[in-house]
Amino acid sequence: MEKAIDCDLCLYADDSMLLVTGKDINIIESKLSEEMNKIKKWLDMNKLSLHLGKTESIVFGSKRKLNKVSSLNVYCNNIKIESKSNVKYLGVMIDQDLSGKTMGNSIIKRINSGLRFMFRKKEFLKFRERKLLYISLLQSRFNYGYNVYYRNITKCVKNKLQTAQNKIIRYILDFDCRTHLTTSHFRKVNFLDVESRVKYLTLNMMHNIYHGKSPQYLCNFNKVEEVHQHNTRKSFKSYVLPHVNSQGLTSFMYNGAKLWNSLTNNLKSIESKSSFKSNCKLFLFNEMVSTEDSEFVM
Repeated sequence: MEKAIDCDLCLYADDSMLLVTGKDINIIESKLSEEMNKIKKWLDMNKLSLHLGKTESIVFGSKRKLNKVSSLNVYCNNIKIESKSNVKYLGVMIDQDLSGKTMGNSIIKRINSGLRFMFRKKEFLKFRERKLLYISLLQSRFNYGYNVYYRNITKCVKNKLQTAQNKIIRYILDFDCRTHLTTSHFRKVNFLDVESRVKYLTLNMMHNIYHGKSPQYLCNFNKVEEVHQHNTRKSFKSYVLPHVNSQGLTSFMYNGAKLWNSLTNNLKSIESKSSFKSNCKLFLFNEMVSTEDSEFVM
């Protein structure tokens, strides 16, 4: 009996990905090699070239399975494609075990590097300029690709990300490097901590999804009112939580629905995006106050 194999090709302006899923590594390698040769043949026929030196392969799986097979033997035109433990795709570093460790550490390194640059001119800037400089240069580092890496990283890496943000807040407020930060300081610069920021961005995406303003591939959520006839207060404008395994607990599909369901009914009823964003931020600030002693606020 043949193993089921799925194959997808994703094309972007500067990155293309061939994805094959299955349980038998030998069949996966064979399928990838076959598809790569087809791509090479099509490109040659259309007078285009394939840069095999920049082509990489990676196998994804649990740590237990990766201990058995950690690399792929994929060939194109009889040339072996280099197998990697992590790859960069659309600006996001993706690890074999989807741990997010490489991406998290890369962000920490870039933020600390940016901070060193910002500190050089600190004495010439006031509060507004210091904050504007951070938003222009570093805030996007925290935001980009958060749904891919953040929920999978270890507590240690999360703490380092929060420490990096704390350095930024001390820089903006012109505090000593040892000044203890409280929620009031986060409010003064109007920043949520890293964990709350991820929740905020996720909830904004869920608001778009609920009101049909997101791409179709993001809208595979089941609303409670569409599935169950008997609704309760808790099910008001809520989603059905998908049944997932342990790895699925960190997925956007699960966490997005769970976070949305945790909002108050008044918040979920707000249709205006700008109004929802401001009220959602206030809701999360209040959550931060309730966890004032958390190690994420230090």
